[in-house]
Amino acid sequence: MATIEIAYSAPEQTLVQQCSYWVGMTVRHALEHVDICQQVDECHFNDGHFSHTLAIFGKKCTLDTVLQPNDRIDILRPLKLSAMEARLLRAKKAQQAEAKR
Repeated sequence: MATIEIAYSAPEQTLVQQCSYWVGMTVRHALEHVDICQQVDECHFNDGHFSHTLAIFGKKCTLDTVLQPNDRIDILRPLKLSAMEARLLRAKKAQQAEAKR
């Protein structure tokens, strides 16, 4: 029997749950059939939308995306810094280190 995995990872915890797959199953159906949102405070549905970005094997998807057998849904946490902000911080630190020499 095919299953669907739903995964959430944070620095302090990693949760992976499975549910049975059926033809025509969507991401919304899978999320409704597991209790991962009860275990993670910031995950919730609000007016038909989900609080986090979702992906299937790392590729962004929506709640209405139809699943395939053995798919893994990733619940993605928001970034603390954008890639550009992270590069700017590294460059600034490198400049400060160079100036101290």
